[in-house]
Amino acid sequence: MESLWQTTKLGIIIVHHQAQANLKDCLQSVCQNDIPFEHQILVVYDPSISISENELRPICPELKFWENRANTIYASSCNQAAGKTRGEYLLFLNSGTTISKNSIVEMVRFMDKHFELGLLGSKI
Repeated sequence: MESLWQTTKLGIIIVHHQAQANLKDCLQSVCQNDIPFEHQILVVYDPSISISENELRPICPELKFWENRANTIYASSCNQAAGKTRGEYLLFLNSGTTISKNSIVEMVRFMDKHFELGLLGSKI
């Protein structure tokens, strides 16, 4: 599977299976975080979902989009997107998720300090 980017610190994968308003809120929360390291943001969605890249790109100009060839389950979309990104760490988000300020940076810093960990879950 061909990557959409070169390697960066964090690949943020947003799986979109809901209304575009949810995705817009999710993107705003991610892009309003001051992320001081190189990162990627990929929205993966099924062909049955209507999405307006022109409406969403102003929120996060660095956004990339990946349309699945067929409708898939969440885990399958995550796996496909993981093959497209090149982050040292991967952050998987559902499009209905909103991110608290500084939470992304804090999670990455925590992972950097704890090399023995392979997975980190956030507080809901």
